[in-house]
Amino acid sequence: MIWFAGRKEMVTLPKGRSVVFICGLVATLVSSAFLIVFVVREMIRGGAGSSIAGAYLFFSMFGLGLLGAVLALSGTRISRPLLVANGVFVAALWYMAVMASSI
Repeated sequence: MIWFAGRKEMVTLPKGRSVVFICGLVATLVSSAFLIVFVVREMIRGGAGSSIAGAYLFFSMFGLGLLGAVLALSGTRISRPLLVANGVFVAALWYMAVMASSI
């Protein structure tokens, strides 16, 4: 939804701002994809303890979600608050997923 809303507004943005906005969109997309993989992996493993690799994945993808939210500030109109909310929401979901898998 954000992609289609942002595409209409890309014609009015300067090239630099549109590249930054697209980077924010890709960052939240990558973080969301890794979140799905992480949750499915933890469901299959049955929460058999945490690992160092899981901690690195959490911190990098949590940061990537927040980075996407910050980069989204370069957008315009409705795409800006949608992508900011999406980045913050993905970061919050990462936090909740890691806390749930560590119980």
